[in-house]
Amino acid sequence: MNKNRKWIWLAAIVLVAVLTAVLVYGIRTDQKFLSLLAGIVIPMVLGWMIPKWKDSEVTVAREKVQPQQTVDNLIARYGEPSNVILLNAAKGNDPDGVVLVYDDRNLLIVNGKELKKSKIADVTFNNAAIAYTPNDYQVLLTLRDKQPSIHLYVGYDLELAREITEEIRNSL
Repeated sequence: MNKNRKWIWLAAIVLVAVLTAVLVYGIRTDQKFLSLLAGIVIPMVLGWMIPKWKDSEVTVAREKVQPQQTVDNLIARYGEPSNVILLNAAKGNDPDGVVLVYDDRNLLIVNGKELKKSKIADVTFNNAAIAYTPNDYQVLLTLRDKQPSIHLYVGYDLELAREITEEIRNSL
């Protein structure tokens, strides 16, 4: 937080404290000390906690951001793939926009993670839309060993979902 912002927060806290004290003091004249204390301490504590709380949210959000992983980085790590299955043209350079197929290693790279072809039990697609929303298709990779399915979002095109499903099935 820069210096100007600190002074603005401090001025706002003092203003709220004074207004609260005046309001509370004006309503209850028999408990002057308690009303003055409540009118000053509570807004000052809140004024101290709110910026700290906002700063901690920003810190948590920054920690969740992972370094940018691209398809180029994956190809540099794993080598040239046998096939690239495009899931979403807008995300063509993001790991969740493509499936990299490595036939020589019996491996798929899905969402930037390794997946052995032998772990895939079934490949299908479905409409993930709910009522009153447009069709949102996804390809489902059902895995063996009771692991959760992998959902690959492919957009609003039924024919594209069918083609991607067939391409993944053929690569297995």
